[in-house]
Amino acid sequence: MANVNLGKVIDRIVSKVKKDKEPQIEKLLPETPITQAPEPVQEQIPFSTPPPPKTVYLKTSTLNSLEELDKIKGELESGNIAIIRLTPLFDKDLDDVKRAVRNLKKFIGEIDGDIASLGEDRIVVTPSRVKIWREEDARHKRRGKESTEAE
Repeated sequence: MANVNLGKVIDRIVSKVKKDKEPQIEKLLPETPITQAPEPVQEQIPFSTPPPPKTVYLKTSTLNSLEELDKIKGELESGNIAIIRLTPLFDKDLDDVKRAVRNLKKFIGEIDGDIASLGEDRIVVTPSRVKIWREEDARHKRRGKESTEAE
């Protein structure tokens, strides 16, 4: 057996196994044509996590006139947050400040945004997906204080 080449023996065994298997397949399915298996239908699975949000900017502006409200509204529609300084408009006309704030409140209601005061001369306005956190305890304390003063 020392003279026998091991590679030839392995080739003969492998080729013999292949020949034995091929006729068996033909005997079992002689009339069935061989076709490729259909590709499995892949179900579209919704994302389990939302795609990353676009960049949101926090922009500051000074309201000098009522005509500048359109620019601020455009920023909110773009998804940005605005901090608005009202002092220059307040120095000109208190009624214009009231009109501007009412106008912004109405607009914020339409886009489901939020608005809040930041002290005496600034307000912050946010688009629909951003809400302003308000400390409930501070509100209740002020309301309680006002009601005791009224009594």
